[in-house]
Amino acid sequence: MLEDRDLCPITCPRCREQTYKEIGRLKSEGRVVCSECGMRIRFNRDEFVRAIDKAKEIIADGARSVRSSED
Repeated sequence: MLEDRDLCPITCPRCREQTYKEIGRLKSEGRVVCSECGMRIRFNRDEFVRAIDKAKEIIADGARSVRSSED
């Protein structure tokens, strides 16, 4: 569930090709090089970490909701 070893798709703004990188690498580096056109894609690591944490919360809340409806 969104662990550091899980892959995250990054879409290149230049060529629209998707590159897949590990979440842990994205958290630590804050940049990706497009595997198709070589464009350097930079992003805010703090915002990325916050988005991943928020997504984990949403997934956990959904799982709790499913479990409670099964009882």
